[in-house]
Amino acid sequence: MLDKLFIAQDAFAEYKDLSEHMDDGLMNTFIRESQVSDLIPFLGDELYLLMQNDFTPPIDPDPAIWATAKYEELFNGKDYINQGKEIRMHGIQPMLTLFAYARMLDNVQLSVARIGPVTYMEEETSNPTTQAQIKTKVINSRAMAVRYMQEVDAFLLAKRSDYPQWDDRSRGNKTFEFLKI
Repeated sequence: MLDKLFIAQDAFAEYKDLSEHMDDGLMNTFIRESQVSDLIPFLGDELYLLMQNDFTPPIDPDPAIWATAKYEELFNGKDYINQGKEIRMHGIQPMLTLFAYARMLDNVQLSVARIGPVTYMEEETSNPTTQAQIKTKVINSRAMAVRYMQEVDAFLLAKRSDYPQWDDRSRGNKTFEFLKI
């Protein structure tokens, strides 16, 4: 059973430059991987499943539909008040999009042929990107995705009573920063 995809390839245009000629099936793979590997561990199984059940994917020309406003706000973002301050939370969409984009960058040149894994080097009208350039873009995309994740985390903490199913795993799994000397 496959989960409904919360984003489609056209969502990437708002955050990163992506050719419209990318294979939809390939992009869907990266979106699905990001939902399973990045979103479920962050939201927890219960909240993720509630969002899956609340969501109707877009069917051209109709947009995606959220049956419940609180899940739409969580996904698309909203301004809210916390401790007397107005805060903007951009939502899950940019976070998920950037995690999927980073996965795509990590794997875009790699393909599996009948002889095994192969790497596409270049086309007639383009120059290959170096591994260092790709790695830099992957790191930058993941860093921005984590920034959006922190916004969603703060929102969920502030609105805990609205999202009691949220499994706040991050409180027990803080990572430590290490300095290279």
